[in-house]
Amino acid sequence: MALYTKVKGDVNYTVVGTPTINNSVVSGFSTSNYLQLNQAFNPTNNKWEMKIKIKTGNSFPAVNTGTYFFRSAISAPSSEGRYGIIMSVRGTQHFRFSVSVDGSSFIAIPDGTYTVLANTDYWLKFGWTGTEYYLDYSTDNITFTRDITYVESNGVYNGLTITQFGIYSYNNAYQDPFNGSIDLNETYIKIGDTVWFGTTFSKVKVNTGLTKYTVVGSPTISNGIASDFSTSNYLTIPAPNLSSVDNWEFVVRAKITSLTNTYQ
Repeated sequence: MALYTKVKGDVNYTVVGTPTINNSVVSGFSTSNYLQLNQAFNPTNNKWEMKIKIKTGNSFPAVNTGTYFFRSAISAPSSEGRYGIIMSVRGTQHFRFSVSVDGSSFIAIPDGTYTVLANTDYWLKFGWTGTEYYLDYSTDNITFTRDITYVESNGVYNGLTITQFGIYSYNNAYQDPFNGSIDLNETYIKIGDTVWFGTTFSKVKVNTGLTKYTVVGSPTISNGIASDFSTSNYLTIPAPNLSSVDNWEFVVRAKITSLTNTYQ
């Protein structure tokens, strides 16, 4: 039997200024209102992935600029310290994934080709596999589509000291804040398979013993499919111990052939 339990990272964040935060959904970013992690995300040569839920704003910036929702950099707000990992939506309505492997320049990762829509929820997954940088997007958190792939065997520059949501810095000043919202409930950063920041769900098995179920009466069972249920013909399973599980999910596939009674 499979359940899903919450896995939480150890890193927290600090609210800088007064962005709007409602049930961990953050908006109202500005050059003085943003979030900063208490510990910098500095993955170096480790494989990593970040998943983030954003909602785009009602409009897009000028074509040659962007609106920035995540950055992990050498320092801030100095221009020379901007290198690291930067995520933005460009004025061209494309996702941009910027990465520095040497601390002095960005590698030539092309912008995505998908046309980003205004006022739309997006779930993004981006990271480094050890051989390539990638970005996937989804509008339903179920089906993800690859938008950016860039072959690169070098990890992110080892020297990132500041990680922020909703802001960018250049020319010794903060600028280009994100004009949408970020849902921290559906945001995480993993280094390898370990959740470093945020919350994700991990599938776990609940051991119900050697007997997976008990047949009561005589329902029909063929290739693992049970039917012909009645008040005296059904299946039971031992009750799992859920006391140590924050979240759980029960999945069943059923085919309904007829409805004879309606209950309110």
